Amino acid sequence: MLTDTERRVLEFEAANLRHTAHKQAGIRALDLGLTPTSYYRALAVVLAKPEAIAEFPRLAAWHKRAADARAGTKERRRIERMESASQRVRNELAS
Repeated sequence: MLTDTERRVLEFEAANLRHTAHKQAGIRALDLGLTPTSYYRALAVVLAKPEAIAEFPRLAAWHKRAADARAGTKERRRIERMESASQRVRNELAS
């Protein structure tokens, strides 16, 4: 069962998917005592609950896709750094 606060966070997020300055002001105006940073932490915790997924499936799916995209970007960057380091080592050994 979702609490009133969790439901308010999910409803606000569903109405304001994109991250903008207006959204940050809205987070503060929710009067939940959350900073934008703590709001996003709370949102992540709530979206992990099966009740939230069942009640807000489109929102949960949208956030999952966004998280997967961020994870893919981080992995690509890690691989690029490793390849760059390997190339530097090869260049040093060749000289």
